[in-house]
Amino acid sequence: MKCTKLYPAVFVLTALFLFAFKLTVSQPAQVDEIFFKSPGLSWASGTGWRSPEEPHYGGWQPPLNEVFASYPPVYPFLFGCCVKIFGFSWRVCAGYDAVIHILLSGVLILFLRSAAPSKQGMAWNAGWLFLLSGYPPRPDQLAMSFGYGALALILGLDEKCGWRRLVLSGVLFGFCLGTSVPCSVALAPLLVALMLRRHRVFGLTFKRFVVICGVATATALVIVLPVWLYHHGALAQNLNATASITGYTFSTSLGHLFRYWYPVLIAVGIFMLPGVMALFVNLKLRQKEQVVSWLVWYGSISLPLAFFFLKSTFQGSYYWFFIPWLIAALSQFHLYGPQVPRCTLAILLVGFLPLTGLNVRMMLGAYLTPSDQRIEAFRQTVEGLVPEGASVACGGDYWWLFAHRNQVYDLLNHAALQADQVDYVVVTGIGSGGADKHGSLPPFAGGERFQLIHSQPGPSLPSLLGIPLFRSTFSPAPAVFRRKDAHGR
Repeated sequence: MKCTKLYPAVFVLTALFLFAFKLTVSQPAQVDEIFFKSPGLSWASGTGWRSPEEPHYGGWQPPLNEVFASYPPVYPFLFGCCVKIFGFSWRVCAGYDAVIHILLSGVLILFLRSAAPSKQGMAWNAGWLFLLSGYPPRPDQLAMSFGYGALALILGLDEKCGWRRLVLSGVLFGFCLGTSVPCSVALAPLLVALMLRRHRVFGLTFKRFVVICGVATATALVIVLPVWLYHHGALAQNLNATASITGYTFSTSLGHLFRYWYPVLIAVGIFMLPGVMALFVNLKLRQKEQVVSWLVWYGSISLPLAFFFLKSTFQGSYYWFFIPWLIAALSQFHLYGPQVPRCTLAILLVGFLPLTGLNVRMMLGAYLTPSDQRIEAFRQTVEGLVPEGASVACGGDYWWLFAHRNQVYDLLNHAALQADQVDYVVVTGIGSGGADKHGSLPPFAGGERFQLIHSQPGPSLPSLLGIPLFRSTFSPAPAVFRRKDAHGR
């Protein structure tokens, strides 16, 4: 199928629709919404590069409310720049992540076109499906944009290319490292594999590899140096956080992975299946060149996949890193005879089905939630109950409303909080498992220290044709608790 102007037109229209949807229909905040964005908000507000919402998170020293150095700074810094320009609101948060997702989808099209110049239609189809996939709004998404941009440039290298492309590749990979270390760990072996694949003259390959690594390292150091200079304990906190990625046991982490991240695991498995077939076919036919090519495209991801599975088992978002690479690998082996375009498209559709299906369901759940049950509808109520300047523990949805006027503490970090620190607690029914009940109070607010002063159950579950889409409401209807001895607040 020939690539026509229809492909870019469909991609652009879909991107515009998704961007407009994100800005007009509020969806529940992501789990790590506060953690990754709060340093940027604090910096934009003039209170320093820190996360006041996350005191003693993970027990890291120094704590995050003194300096935020547990994760690279590019993502929160760019968010802080957006806050300086557009102000702070849920729309700015949603729009920021939407732009990054659209950017990543476009970069993946460029990468896939570089990997398979004769299969432009496949690149556009994959980019469009990725656009619909609803990648979790995390720094990893921005890091992938930089990382796969670097890989696309490396794919275009040959013996006659100048050093400018090498330097730009190194800069992009340095930004990838300055945005997400896990993404860099995942893509570094792929970069090495592409260098060895494209250049078989060892001396030239080694020189170019040294250039890319040197430029990437220098770029990453320039990015993180301001944070290290801001606080003398920044590097110690980073090392402390890296050494304690998770406190879960392997069995607990594995259960978490298969319970919450099964769509991406299914997608990776489907995209890996043609690679398994290719290996058996090429070994049977004794095609040495194809076996070497298989090692480049499939063998290169085995090390980072094994590392994440054993070291960060619970973190399913890391498996997204490999999806574009596995799609590019589909174009390198001819297992389907004359039906290559149709079979490739079928694999793409089946592989993306669990991802796009979940995202479309999330969008429908948000759209079907009445406008008077979305976050802005509760602003007047909660601001009337929680006075300005009081401390409040809440999730990401009410962080959007309170962050500019109150000291907010992230409920996700409730284990590090004490009752005396918090004047008010706001919980919602999102994730509670029912339509007419709120989430439970955190342990520090148990007993009789806090009293319920307002309760507004969410509406019925979002449903389509009478079929519930989720087990919990999508409405952030609040239940507000006040500490009984919070006098003067």
